[in-house]
Amino acid sequence: MLKDGSKIWRLQITTEGAFSTNLIFKKYRLPIGATLHVISSDMSDYLGAFTHVNNKEDGVFATGPLSGDSFILEYYEPKEVVGQGVLELESVVHGYRNLFGKEEPKNGRSGLCNVNVVCPEGNEWRDQIRGNAALMTSSGQRFCSGSMINTHGDKKQYFLTAAHCGTASSSWVALFKYESFTCPRGGQRLLNYTASGMKPVARNTITDFHIAEVLEPIKASYQVYLNGWDAIDAPSNGACGIHHPAGDVKKITFATVPMKNGSWSGGPPNTHWRVEPWSKGTTEPGSSGSPLYNMKKLVIGQLHGGSASCSNMRGFDVYGKLARSWDIGTTPATRAKDILDPKGTGKRTCLGRNLHN
Repeated sequence: MLKDGSKIWRLQITTEGAFSTNLIFKKYRLPIGATLHVISSDMSDYLGAFTHVNNKEDGVFATGPLSGDSFILEYYEPKEVVGQGVLELESVVHGYRNLFGKEEPKNGRSGLCNVNVVCPEGNEWRDQIRGNAALMTSSGQRFCSGSMINTHGDKKQYFLTAAHCGTASSSWVALFKYESFTCPRGGQRLLNYTASGMKPVARNTITDFHIAEVLEPIKASYQVYLNGWDAIDAPSNGACGIHHPAGDVKKITFATVPMKNGSWSGGPPNTHWRVEPWSKGTTEPGSSGSPLYNMKKLVIGQLHGGSASCSNMRGFDVYGKLARSWDIGTTPATRAKDILDPKGTGKRTCLGRNLHN
């Protein structure tokens, strides 16, 4: 107990030989004023402060990975709320591969034709790159891609991905700035720019779109950008994709041909944009849900799937059209317009902006 009546608890946890560690709480309920930090034992890095704003309806909470095999869990309660917090640690995830260093196998696991966003090809797309993230499970597995997205007049943290990636939950983690430090493959990168927990807001399998709300407040230091969008059903003369193929570091891909109308696997016609072929780079599993940009640098859809790969550079990809997702459903939970245009302005385009202005 501290002199003013507040309390602080510290618990050291070591999982010997782990390259990284992250935590999954079965019960997490913090009162206002309480804070939780996860601190490396050598004090070189930390996660937090996690607070009452990380509380979720199901009580589950997961942190992103912290480098190293030993850390201190530090929980503080001010005297006004002593005894009100609830924390139950369910599991400590032992990272047996080096997620942070050059030798980590998943860095460079995508095809050789892919282009790191740090390369000169990404120079004209720096804002859009800041808006993209990998989706990660609470156990650290990267499984899809997506983008933060702006709205007309709503300050919420919305994330656009693919419906086939699943339904957003408290175990989903957005991983920002997972990028190589170098243009050549194999450069060092970071995995501690995370925001934990999402909830579904709107979803429709016909155009394969899923808008989720990121529940943990995204830190200003992440410099996240909310991408603008275009929901007008007009083909772009070229396109750009930003994504995490095979769970790899962020890549950038270009097409110089006009988009075509398409569909997915025998579904309704004209629900997707078809890109065929890419002129530089490609997509792979793990790229699903990533945004397709028109030449105005506005999102026009999210990746559903296709045949394109580094071994099939003449292959195609199809992206669910935002123009069709706009009003394809009969309820706000099955269409995009109620989320992207909450004030009902009727405007089907929106410019991007920094999350923290």
